[in-house]
Amino acid sequence: MYTPAFPEGRLKTPFCFPGVIAGLTSTTRENYADQRWTLHTTTHHSSLDNRLSFDFGTDYSYDQNKSGAFSGSGRILNPPNTPDLVDASGNLQWSYKGFDLTSYQFYAYLKSPVNAGISDLNTTMHLIYRLIPGLSLSANLGYSRSSTTEHDENPSTSQNPLYAVVSADFASATHQTINIEPQIDYNNSFGKGLFSALVGASYKKNLGYSVSTNGTGYSNDNYLGSINGAANVSSYDQSTLYKYEAVFARLKYVYEPEIYPEPDRQEGWVQQFRSRPPVWKFWVRRRGVDLLRRKRL
Repeated sequence: MYTPAFPEGRLKTPFCFPGVIAGLTSTTRENYADQRWTLHTTTHHSSLDNRLSFDFGTDYSYDQNKSGAFSGSGRILNPPNTPDLVDASGNLQWSYKGFDLTSYQFYAYLKSPVNAGISDLNTTMHLIYRLIPGLSLSANLGYSRSSTTEHDENPSTSQNPLYAVVSADFASATHQTINIEPQIDYNNSFGKGLFSALVGASYKKNLGYSVSTNGTGYSNDNYLGSINGAANVSSYDQSTLYKYEAVFARLKYVYEPEIYPEPDRQEGWVQQFRSRPPVWKFWVRRRGVDLLRRKRL
């Protein structure tokens, strides 16, 4: 983390930018791999008079994964006398002395590549402005976006030649969320107690969209990288929308907080002050308003 000092040393803006790069590789002939990049940032800023301040943070990650449609663990489930499923040239074997090996050929899944890309972005911001002592305006802002793309191939080399159907699938999806929550907070002392009031609103919106396309009838496995090489194409899409809006308020008054502490700050306060009548015996919360009920023991 780096903290630069501005004139007179009173204005500081610390920030942090760590990142991580990780990767995994496989030992298969198809050279499958998984690579991931992540970045995290945090920033804080305060004005000279400390009336205005904000915190901002961002997290971004991207994952590129290329793997087979199946891990190959089916070998453990095959009978111990199962014949070799791959010849010396690396070709898949589909029969052995007239016996069909299709149900045992788990290597076929390793020859059906799946390419997936996943990106995630999350940003948050907290703003606060202090108008006068005890009164402040604040806002919590957030935005997130998740995007995925996937490409599945079913080449002829991964299927029994007797009934092979060469096909490919292309899919993508995007999900976004927006969150806005402004607040007005007031705290002051009245008489022997403390009064606090909070008024705010909340707005949230989720958007989602996905599309999937399937292609069949490819004349060559080399064309599986594009939907243009398919003789038959089918596609469908889906969209979602969710909205949430709310207004909330909270009022609280604590009488003589030094003598009668709030229960959420000190556990077991009823037993501690049981020998000091009168005491606050019950804590009641109704409809967003916090009340203290007093009873002499």
